[in-house]
This record gives sequence, C-alpha cells and structure tokens, in this order.
Amino acid sequence: MKMNLNNIEMSNLFTIKECEIHLYPLSKVDLIVEEYIHKQCGITYESGVDVTDIEKEFRAGDRHLKFVRGKWLLWFFVEYVLNVHKHISSFLSKAAKPPQIHITFSHKNAVVLIAPRTRIPESLKTFIDNTYIAYINGYKRAST
Repeated sequence: MKMNLNNIEMSNLFTIKECEIHLYPLSKVDLIVEEYIHKQCGITYESGVDVTDIEKEFRAGDRHLKFVRGKWLLWFFVEYVLNVHKHISSFLSKAAKPPQIHITFSHKNAVVLIAPRTRIPESLKTFIDNTYIAYINGYKRAST
C-alpha cells in the first residue's frame, strides 16, 4: 500500500504564534500526531510498534530530506512571514504597528509573488539551458 502524503495538513499539526512554532496537541480532532499522520495517509496505526531503529536508518545520511514536501516548506514560510508582519513591533521598535500591505499574501498566491523576486540557482539555469532551451532552439532551427 502506498501512503498518500498529500492529505497531511500542516495547519493541523503546527501553529505559529508570536513568531514561534508550536506543535498542536491535536485536541481538536482527539488524535495524537502519529495517529493523525497515519489516518491522513490511509494506513493503519499500531501504537505498540517501536520504530526507533527504522527512524535512525531513515534519517541516516539526511535521506529524510528527500521526502520533505515543497508545499509543507511553503506553508511554514507563508505562515512565518505573516506572523512576522503581524508582530513586527516586537522585533523593530520603530514599528508601532505592522506596515500596510497593498496585496494579499497567502498560500494560494505565495509562489506567484515570490518567484519573480528570487534568483535562479546556477545549477537550475544550466539544466534549463542544456535541456529545454537547447530543445527549443533545435526545434526553431529545424522548422526554418
């Protein structure tokens, strides 16, 4: 059986308050974190199973980083940015209140707003140049 990680909602596991990450006790759904994850992934939870050795093996060589979902990283980023904006006066004494924003920044539009303001890593640029751009240029030459 293949797990479906798409159903895990970070907002059910974490909250960010005053720029600190807090783990929800999941009291709103009467589950512990492990039960919630298993339920969302569609797999059976067995509380008596010790997964310590498997977890150590999984984390060895930072292999667990391959399974971190981009949408989860984006969720943390957006929530943290929104929280910093809300509590800016606790970081910056000159800011009596949060600055006014003329756009709505949310999970739905974060990528659209952030992408044009980021730098493309050289490795990604090289990959795009050597694959897509080379293909497009080869197609243009062949069709003329």
